[in-house]
Amino acid sequence: MKKIYIVIISSITLLLGIIFIYNATYSISDKNINNYINKFVNKSENQKFNISVRQSCNIGNIKFILLEIDNTLSFAQFKKGINNKYAFVAITKGFNGELIKYEIIQWKKEKYLLIMGQNPNLSFNHIKVKISTNEYSIKVPRELFFISYCELPNWTSLIDIPKYIKIFNNSNIDITDKYLKYNFKE
Repeated sequence: MKKIYIVIISSITLLLGIIFIYNATYSISDKNINNYINKFVNKSENQKFNISVRQSCNIGNIKFILLEIDNTLSFAQFKKGINNKYAFVAITKGFNGELIKYEIIQWKKEKYLLIMGQNPNLSFNHIKVKISTNEYSIKVPRELFFISYCELPNWTSLIDIPKYIKIFNNSNIDITDKYLKYNFKE
C-alpha cells in the first residue's frame, strides 16, 4: 500500500514538473509578443533599438513577424504550444541589404516558401521563384510591408537555393534589377 502512494505521489510530482517546464517554455501570449521582441532586442543597456512590427503571419503553429530594427528589415519566429502561448525561436536582423528575404520552412509534413519584405511604392505585384525545376509565383499584397507564402512539394529540401528570384510589377514587367542588389541567375 505504501508503494502505491509513493508511485502516485511520484507520478503527480513528475506530471506537475512537466507541466511547469512546458508552461515556462511556452509562456508568451499573443498580445505580449511585441513586448517580448522589444525586451529581447533591447536587453543591452548600452544601446536601445527602435522596433516597429510591420506584418505577421501564421503557418500552422509557427508565427512569423516582419519587423524593422532601427529601419533595418528583420524577422522573428515563434512557435505556438498546446496552451495557446508561444515559445521564442529566433530573431534575424537584416536582409543583407535586400528588400526581400525568402525561407523554406516545414510545418508537420508540408513545406512552404515564405517571402517577406518591403514593397517600395507598392511596385511589386508578384514574385517568381524557381527552385529545382519548378517555378512558383507568389502574389504580393498591395501593402508597404508583406509576408506571402506558397506550398512546396514534400521532396523540396529545406536548404534548396532558388535558381532565380524575379519581381514583377502590375504590367507583368520584370523589375528585379531595380530592386534587388543580388539576383540569382538561371
